[in-house]
Amino acid sequence: MDAAPDVALPDGISPGCSIMNCDDNNSCTFDDCLLGTCMHAPVDWDTPCIAANPCFVDGVCHGGNCVSSGKPVVCDKGKDCQTGACDPAQGCVYTPVPAGAACDDLNGCTVGDSCDATGTCVPGALCPSGGSCSGGVCTPCGLPDNPLPGEAGAACFNDADCDSGLCVDTADGKVCTKPCTDCCPAGWACVDVTPLGGSIYACMPRFVHACDPCSADSQCNFSGSSGDLCVSYGAAGSFCGEWCATNQDCPGGYACKSGVKGTNGSGSQCVKSDGVCACSPLAQLKNLTTACATANASGTCTGSRMCTASGLTACDAAVASTETCNGKDDNCDGVTDEAGATGCSNWFTDSDGDGYGAGASLGCTCAKPAGGYASQGGDCNDAVASIHPGATPFCSGFDANCDGVLDVVPCDDGDPCTLDGCSFVAGSCTHKPMPSCLLACKSDSDPSCNDGNPCTDDSCVAGVCAHAVGLGCACTGSCDDGNVCTDDSCDKATGKCAHAVVPLCCDVSVDTCDDGQPCTLDQFDAATNQCKHICDKQCCNTDSDCDDGNLCTIDQCEGGCSCTHVAVADCCNLNAQCDDGDVCTVDKCDAPINTCTHTPLPVAAMNPLPNACTPALCDDGNPCTTDTCGCAGYCENTAIAGCTLPCDVTACSAFGNCVTKACDATGQCVKSNACNANFCFSSLDCDDGDACTADLCTASGCLFKVLTCDDANPCTLDACLAGGCAHVFVLGCAVASP
Repeated sequence: MDAAPDVALPDGISPGCSIMNCDDNNSCTFDDCLLGTCMHAPVDWDTPCIAANPCFVDGVCHGGNCVSSGKPVVCDKGKDCQTGACDPAQGCVYTPVPAGAACDDLNGCTVGDSCDATGTCVPGALCPSGGSCSGGVCTPCGLPDNPLPGEAGAACFNDADCDSGLCVDTADGKVCTKPCTDCCPAGWACVDVTPLGGSIYACMPRFVHACDPCSADSQCNFSGSSGDLCVSYGAAGSFCGEWCATNQDCPGGYACKSGVKGTNGSGSQCVKSDGVCACSPLAQLKNLTTACATANASGTCTGSRMCTASGLTACDAAVASTETCNGKDDNCDGVTDEAGATGCSNWFTDSDGDGYGAGASLGCTCAKPAGGYASQGGDCNDAVASIHPGATPFCSGFDANCDGVLDVVPCDDGDPCTLDGCSFVAGSCTHKPMPSCLLACKSDSDPSCNDGNPCTDDSCVAGVCAHAVGLGCACTGSCDDGNVCTDDSCDKATGKCAHAVVPLCCDVSVDTCDDGQPCTLDQFDAATNQCKHICDKQCCNTDSDCDDGNLCTIDQCEGGCSCTHVAVADCCNLNAQCDDGDVCTVDKCDAPINTCTHTPLPVAAMNPLPNACTPALCDDGNPCTTDTCGCAGYCENTAIAGCTLPCDVTACSAFGNCVTKACDATGQCVKSNACNANFCFSSLDCDDGDACTADLCTASGCLFKVLTCDDANPCTLDACLAGGCAHVFVLGCAVASP
């Protein structure tokens, strides 16, 4: 079949259509496709429509046309960090404001919100003054201004005084703390305080030890913390720092410095900006100390400074001076009366014991070395005691006085019947009778017959001198005692044998020459009967080779052959060596200087530790109490029966209770808390003796609340008597049942 011929359609009639291709982009017409033809019918009048210009508020339809309202569009999304403007082609266009401009993130818990470069509002600090955020409101984390007894912030003695069961140290004393269920006050940290860890967290003060005197890093960390160091403040001593990342982590007056060194580590620490640490009340109570030193040209002496109520004491270190022979370590170098000290003496080997030595000096020391030594030298013959400087010449041909000139003292007595000689022992000439030599004599008293021997009876027999040995003379026989180390002779003054000890002599039949040193070769010299100790091998090179590990000995290498270990006076290695027997002191061996320290324990009333009190510390100033130190170290103040304080004087006890001039009905002085600015430690300090008041210790002092005895029973008479509340039933009274 032939194709159908083309048929011409009226104008506007499409050969085919759909709703999609009939859209005329006019919101004021209803578009549809009917019988293949697009239809555009007007919508109802006042139907909202989109204006052709996006910069004007949308209008309403009138007769198929959108009529604009004529009101410009406001380009504002309600954002502080963007500014809007209308572009006819794009509509509202938004541009970010400069970064750093203030804005509001609509969270009431943030402060300091600011815009970033993208036009977004960045939240500021969350509750900067401390606290937790809930519903846009910050709940403060601080402690109450006037806490009741037991509440967080209230003063306490021990854990039992606190509702939380936790009484902790602060720089100003002990206070109750709280579990950190939400947050902790500024300057406090949430810390695990369970002894074994893991389940109990409480708020602990961060800066409790800041600027406390110290000697080790461990003394500066509060319970459960680490990272705080014992920082040197130069000549002032060492004081506790606090860990920090920035200056904001430090309290006022402190700055965060990096690379600070402690005693066992380094890191960033809060240190005082002015370099001066004051004593906190806690440091005063514990009498904390820090090492210090004084230095001058003579040396450096160490000491300590202690915190007291008046602040840090001055450094008690001695002032170094020139070392002098006085039994003291004058220059503080750890050695007493070392060689070369002022007043020392040079010592010379004195083998013959005549008080003069020979050879070169062995060195200038304060103490005389053990053995045969003399402080004077110049002896020209150290084997003969009668020869030395200043000696009297006794024989010709010798230099008895060591002046370099041979003496001219003839021993010839002119008697041909005597044998003239020289005695080194006696230091004089000798004249012994010659046997068979006849010497004419006239009587027994003839001086020519005296042979000078006390052991002989001298007489003149037939003109010849006779010398008979007297009875009872100890020198009649030989004086030899068989000891090679004695010089045997007969003492003419007493007629008895003398046995002078030969210096440095060794009898190998009795003794040995072994000196116990593995590095010496021990020999016996038979010619002199003396021991010799020759260095056989090198057993040490320097003093460090002789280190015995004991800080309380001075270790030295003597000539490469032996080590010596000289004890250092007043030195310690263990705490047990420092026990002074006083239970009221903490005895320690101070490791840096190995010296014993005895630190007094705190007053028992302030920190009741066992064995920490003395009768003097327990005096409460009340003459009507007996003040003693109990067995467990606690103060006991027992009232004296019948004792009444005079009411014409005023006296204050240690806890702030005062006796005024007023007397009560029983004749006792009235107590108040006016003497110590209402100061108290616990409710026990506030007892006013009135059973009708509740006595409380608050942060502002003692508070006395009158008891309310009303028991809400109309049939009782309620009153507060001396014993407390009383409720007396009214006879005949009846209360209707409800």
